[in-house]
Amino acid sequence: PGLGSRDDSGADVIVLPDHRLRILAATAANPLATADLEVAIVGLNPDGSPDTSFGAGTGSVVFSVSVNADIPARMAIDAATGRIAIAGGTGGSGLSGGKDDTFVSLREADGSPVAGFGANGVVTLNFAGATKRDRAVDVAFRPGGGVVALIETESAPNVLHSVLHALTVTGQADASFGGGTGDVALA
Repeated sequence: PGLGSRDDSGADVIVLPDHRLRILAATAANPLATADLEVAIVGLNPDGSPDTSFGAGTGSVVFSVSVNADIPARMAIDAATGRIAIAGGTGGSGLSGGKDDTFVSLREADGSPVAGFGANGVVTLNFAGATKRDRAVDVAFRPGGGVVALIETESAPNVLHSVLHALTVTGQADASFGGGTGDVALA
């Protein structure tokens, strides 16, 4: 079962403990404009049929982060709650040469946004400033709640660094991580 777009592009897949699948993808909201990509999560049963317990009975959820291209990179599932964390980049995403910003989305097990996490379940971060790019390349749940995103950030054109950024369940920088900043720079 596809999303119906000519520009569906898979990013990640997770098998749940009961063998159902969650597939993360980018999909074209407007099939005629490749820069208008949105985030999609598809739920499948173990036999490959749509999981109607996901996405309000449709088996999929599509959401927008910004008016620009939204490119998801990775997702994680919280074993205790079934919540889904998604991270990636929004903005230029390499398609138009523009800068990217990082996004992290927190969804309930049924695909609906987690109330109170950013705006409609999405937090957008800008680590690199107005002329440089940053984007999340991975995400994980933290013990005790919240998530941590691995972010690739640009300090100068084509000079990249990695940062771990922790967020609370409300989408705020977690001051208990990284000596009060929520960030740990990786050398």
